[in-house]
Amino acid sequence: MMTTTITIATHKSIGHAAAISPAAIGTRARVTDVDLTTWRGRRVYEVDLDGRRGDYEVIVDARSGRILSSKFDPDD
Repeated sequence: MMTTTITIATHKSIGHAAAISPAAIGTRARVTDVDLTTWRGRRVYEVDLDGRRGDYEVIVDARSGRILSSKFDPDD
């Protein structure tokens, strides 16, 4: 996976690797996708993870690296 740093307005953002790190902590899940997008007016990374018991979707602020939202969808 290639790490990319982008510039948003005049502020730098974190890269893909920095977004994955907080998203995957404590999940023991495999990262399946990372997308840079806009969520509630902010630039964010949407990190999708595949765990043994279900899937996770974690929204990470692209500037600060802070987790803004996380969802867990358990397997049936």
